[in-house]
Amino acid sequence: MDLDRVEYGTAEDLYPYCYRVAAAVGLCCIEIFGYTDPRAREYAVNLGTALQLTNIIRDVGADARAGRIYLPQEDLRTFGVTADDLRAGRHTPRFVALMAYQAERARRFYRAAAASFPAADARALVPAEIMGRIYHALLDEIERRAFRVFDERITVPAHRKVAIALRCWAGAHLRARAA
Repeated sequence: MDLDRVEYGTAEDLYPYCYRVAAAVGLCCIEIFGYTDPRAREYAVNLGTALQLTNIIRDVGADARAGRIYLPQEDLRTFGVTADDLRAGRHTPRFVALMAYQAERARRFYRAAAASFPAADARALVPAEIMGRIYHALLDEIERRAFRVFDERITVPAHRKVAIALRCWAGAHLRARAA
């Protein structure tokens, strides 16, 4: 899709891209991990979309400089931000408002993933939960830094990733023992 299209008019236009580059990976992974509850498919799609929207927020400047604008054009117009603003790395109040709006969209998908999480498959889905929680922490960090995504690539420190992974693993194993 990046070869044919580098702009999306609306969020609805963007979602098929998110599905193809991230949700489809999640769907493949759950087949590998294994699952018993069919809600795992909904979980994978919502989580994959949330992860991709987080990537779009983090990489908005680098993507724009490479000629790819994933933020919906409708949203850019609504907030008065241009593609030139993105390419130039203009961190303005309008840009911050646009990014806050995008972050809330991603959070809706994280919440939808959590709501569809199949508890019966918690142990099998530990890798997905780790990835989801790390990316959720990344979104929190991006927001904490007031969306200063043009200055540097924001990441989650390795020690925090390890802590998240251990909590996910332990939580899944404790739930399995309790069941």
